[in-house]
Amino acid sequence: MSRVGLLRASGLALALAWPSIAHADHTPGHGASEAVRNLNSLGGGTGAAVSRILVLQEASRSKRSSLVPHSAYVTSILGEYSPHPWVSFGAQLPLQIIDEDLEAPKVGLGSVRLLTRVTLHADKLFHRVLSFGVNATLPTRTVRFTTDPGHTWVLSPYAVFTRNYHRAFWQVLAVAPIETRPAGTAIDLSAGAQGGYRFWGKLAPSAGLLAVVRVASWCRDPDGGAAFCRAGRVTELDREIGTTAVYVTGGLSWSFASWGMLAASVQVPVTPRRDFDVGGSLGLQAVLPSRRR
Repeated sequence: MSRVGLLRASGLALALAWPSIAHADHTPGHGASEAVRNLNSLGGGTGAAVSRILVLQEASRSKRSSLVPHSAYVTSILGEYSPHPWVSFGAQLPLQIIDEDLEAPKVGLGSVRLLTRVTLHADKLFHRVLSFGVNATLPTRTVRFTTDPGHTWVLSPYAVFTRNYHRAFWQVLAVAPIETRPAGTAIDLSAGAQGGYRFWGKLAPSAGLLAVVRVASWCRDPDGGAAFCRAGRVTELDREIGTTAVYVTGGLSWSFASWGMLAASVQVPVTPRRDFDVGGSLGLQAVLPSRRR
């Protein structure tokens, strides 16, 4: 039997013998948690409702954190429209490459995301920006793992607050994704904070921490029934109730024009439990004029 065939057979045997073994990352085909995806999609901005176009390149490596070691590359176009200063909605269309160590790279459509957010007092406040939103991830992914977790839906409510001073700034983010796949449903709670400083009003390095905690999960049996489970779903690795993953985050943004920004980020786990071993992103964002009423 080839190494690939042996890997497939071993993965199936492990899934049948030990339900807590996983076959893919927390967010299939992406390699990162929903909190990291939200952080990257901010594009280095405050999180306020805005009309914009963001071209985003994300990459991650999962070796220790996945049954099938692989690298994931996601190139997205994110479009967002703000008909009023306090609200915006949009969509993120991703192209994915999954490079499993024992397989040829696979290319296809990723999981499309629909986005909406509301910013309180957006027409008055700049130094204190508070936004609430909900993102929905649809099961449009065409790229498949050697052992795949199947179609996945994610509903992700979140809040982000940014405090701006003359040059310094800090930001906090809270996300509560509800994720459903054939193996069951899970709810996580994520919280992150980062701070930085603007040099010359254009170049802004930042650093912070992000924590992801599993708070509940329901496992689905072959007959279609679901029951609360502490060990996590069969398509996850190390996702018992209370499991916590912590990441150090770093960022650098460059506002090269009043309408344009280039932003880079990196996420490195500091706990044994993790969704990926290292991740990062690079984004080019153009802000469009918003209608003011």
